[in-house]
This record gives sequence, structure tokens and C-alpha cells, in this order.
Amino acid sequence: MEECELILTAIADLTGDHARTLQLLTTEPPEFSGTALIWTPELLHRRSALSSRTTILCLAALVARGLVESTSGFGGVTVCRITSLGFEVLEVLREYADDA
Repeated sequence: MEECELILTAIADLTGDHARTLQLLTTEPPEFSGTALIWTPELLHRRSALSSRTTILCLAALVARGLVESTSGFGGVTVCRITSLGFEVLEVLREYADDA
């Protein structure tokens, strides 16, 4: 029951923008600085149809829900990764969309 509660809490109040940002994090990121394949807030903004501000707000909400982790990488670059809970939530959202 604990896992269900976590998922329900995580998806409460999620919008399409949140779901699309989360989905984007499951795709292969573009090259960053010529070698690394990582997602940064700036790269997410460029790949999405969202404004820079909306991208940051979506990421903040996803991090707060435990669906995305955001860490500082080498040189202070912020690296964004989907968490295992984020993958679970995406699966639930896909199942719900298939049933609708």
C-alpha cells in the first residue's frame, strides 16, 4: 500500500507539462560540451516547447515529488535524471492514458 500512496501523492496535481518533461528525461539527451550525454535544465528547455521559466518550475515540482533528481555535476552544471519513482509514475500515466 505504501508504494500506491507514493505514486498517488506524486501524480497529484501533475499537468501535461510535468508529464512531458518527465517523458523527455527518458529519451537520449543531446551531447553536452561535446562528450557527455546528460540532461540539463537548459537542454530540457531547448528540446521542449516550454519557456525557460516553465521548464524550471516543472523541474522543481518533479524534484519535490521525488520523480527527478537534480545534482551539480563537474563545473557546477546541473544534471537532471529521472528516478525509479519517476519511471513508475510514467508507467501509471501510460496505463491510465491507454484505458482512457
